[in-house]
Amino acid sequence: MLFISLLCSVSILSFTAFASPTEFRAIPVVEKRSSDVQTLESRLQARSGVDLSIITIGASIAKGYGSTDGNGFRSGVKSILTSAGNRVTMVGTQRSGTMPNNDHEAYEGLRIDEVTAKVKANLATLKPSPNIAIIHLGSNDISQNYATSTMHQRLSSLLDYICQTLPNARIVVSTLLPHTKIEDGALKYNANLRAVVNSQRQRGRHVYLADVHTPELTPGDMHDTIHPNNNGYAKMARIYAKAIQDALRDPPATVPVTRNTPSSPLPVLEDPYKTTNLTSNSTTSTPIPLQGIVQGGADSMYHQSKSGSVTGSIIQQLFLILGCAVLLLA
Repeated sequence: MLFISLLCSVSILSFTAFASPTEFRAIPVVEKRSSDVQTLESRLQARSGVDLSIITIGASIAKGYGSTDGNGFRSGVKSILTSAGNRVTMVGTQRSGTMPNNDHEAYEGLRIDEVTAKVKANLATLKPSPNIAIIHLGSNDISQNYATSTMHQRLSSLLDYICQTLPNARIVVSTLLPHTKIEDGALKYNANLRAVVNSQRQRGRHVYLADVHTPELTPGDMHDTIHPNNNGYAKMARIYAKAIQDALRDPPATVPVTRNTPSSPLPVLEDPYKTTNLTSNSTTSTPIPLQGIVQGGADSMYHQSKSGSVTGSIIQQLFLILGCAVLLLA
């Protein structure tokens, strides 16, 4: 009997020695890890729908002049973003067009400095506070030949104010359209605008370039020598909506962030020190590894021991079998 007692003691000690700490608390750990996985999936799913409060800033093009319904690109932007699962509210002190919720901050005939004065008077009072801004400005500065060599600096000052007032907002700045009577001035301004966006990005701000001066917009998309028609506005809406969707994937930051690999769950923008053209980016995602988790079957999930689990399990079972055999023989 003494031998049997010693043998049973050795069996128990071997179980203690070779069993991993994880195996002693297998059920709690599995439950916690399963909860972690569910929480992670919930977070990823929640990112598919966002509450967007959008302010459209500009002059007659931002207002929608030349479109038959007076909505311009605004209704298209809202429709695309809503179809993607977002909840969209348009904000501003002005209203025009046939669309419901037709608020905006666009003024026909005004230059950058004049619109800036309006924005400074009204932006902080808007409810809900905007978290997205679309800016299309500059055509009137060129048409009026008003200090065109420094108009990009005035636009930069407007961006400074918006970023200081709404530090967490994503600001999409548009180039000027092609096929207009101000083409030469538009080309110069667009080039300077890219430098402005670069400068803002280097300061860690969420400012992005949406390029509508592309071959996609043709002379047939123009209502007159300045304003688009319905087709032109529809194309602008797609470009702006894509820009906003890409901007939402840019992680909050107070300093520039460079991503060298695809992110998960959502892609991020390019190197913020480069001008970001948000009209043609492709997106990829990378699976998130769940360290220490092994899928064992249709309904099972368990922890895999880091080392010695197989050897320890075999020796443990041999001792237990040997102990039981001795008891039966006794």
